[in-house]
Formats: sequence, C-alpha cells, structure tokens
Amino acid sequence: MIHLRMQTTDAKFCTACGKTIRGRSDKRFCDDYCRNLHHNKKKQEHSQRGIIKELNAILFRNRSILASLFGSDHHVVLIEKSKLIEMGFAFRFLTHTERSESGIIYLCCYEFLYTEINKKKLLIAKTENST
Repeated sequence: MIHLRMQTTDAKFCTACGKTIRGRSDKRFCDDYCRNLHHNKKKQEHSQRGIIKELNAILFRNRSILASLFGSDHHVVLIEKSKLIEMGFAFRFLTHTERSESGIIYLCCYEFLYTEINKKKLLIAKTENST
C-alpha cells in the first residue's frame, strides 16, 4: 500500500514580517520578536488615537466656551480672564495664531480669536466668515 503525503499550498505568512510560518495552523507570527513587535505597534497606535481624541475634546470644549459668550449680534467680546478660567477654558490649547495688519498676535480656537488687553482682560472676536 502506498501512502501519498499531500502538500498544501495554503502557506501562512507572519503578520509582522511576512515570512513563511511553520508550525501550528493557527500560528500568526514566526517568532516571539515579531509577535512583540506587532503588539507594541498596535499599542502605540491606540495610544496616539487616545491623545488625539483628548486634544480634540479640549479644543471642542474651548470652542464651546467661546461660542457661549457670543449672542447673535456680537462680533467682539471683552471678558475677564478669570471668568474663562472658571468656565474651564484651557489656555494652553489652540488651533492656530493670526497676526493682524497692525501687528497684534491673536491666539485662535477654530473661528474665535483672542488676545490679552491687559493682565486681567481678553478681547475675543469671531472671524467674519463664520456664521
């Protein structure tokens, strides 16, 4: 009686490096190095997404605070810096800066711009193209 051994063409490849895997049929990595590399990379990507989500939440909260200060007829607001702090405004986070023609530097949170008038007061403006 002759026994034929069939070779399978369903070669498995390492998820991390792409080399051919030998061993169990459910094996995903060729060795411990590749397994650790893959999981560390996934953990780092997840951590970065968390940081981005956190920053976006802070910026959104800042924008909401600034928006709450404006009525439909207001385009500029003068406010005490301490009031913004009480409302939870995070001054360290902004989307960009702008320089006016007169040289004033405005810190921006999306369509809102603000600058210090003095140590206690801020001037907050809404850009013209915002609704």
